[in-house]
Amino acid sequence: MLSSSSQHSRKIIFEEGGLGPLLRILETGSISLKEKAAIAVEAITADPENAWAISAYGRVSALIEACRSGSQPIQTHAVGALRNVASVEDIRLALGEEGAVPILVQLLVSGNTATQEKVANCLSILASSGEYCRALIIQEKGLPRLMHMIQDLSNSDTIEHVLRTICSFR
Repeated sequence: MLSSSSQHSRKIIFEEGGLGPLLRILETGSISLKEKAAIAVEAITADPENAWAISAYGRVSALIEACRSGSQPIQTHAVGALRNVASVEDIRLALGEEGAVPILVQLLVSGNTATQEKVANCLSILASSGEYCRALIIQEKGLPRLMHMIQDLSNSDTIEHVLRTICSFR
């Protein structure tokens, strides 16, 4: 897929206005097209200079909905895109306000291993951003789920993200 092949191609797709149509496909396309769009959106938003555009297009909710109701591949890549856009301070607040935290916490237990790693990473970013997001994670019983995950994990990257999230609550 062109969008994930190189930083240069991702930049060109973004600069030519490709993100908006990809987000529309993520909302309204067939499952197969949504999966491809989710992969592309995750790849494009990996560049912090592009991540802000999700908010500018008003499509944070599209990523959240893809996490809520998409197939496992869609969820995995939509969570990856959420993780990428969580690096933008203004979007972290929008993620909390638009209901991302309950869905992310649910994916800690229902998602596949790749999804769980991306969720743990996203939650660590959100938890480190301030009291508001930490309170949402606690309210959704995310802390006990993170603690339980540590017992079952073997992937050192995921363990690191989980521990980073837990440490944000000190």
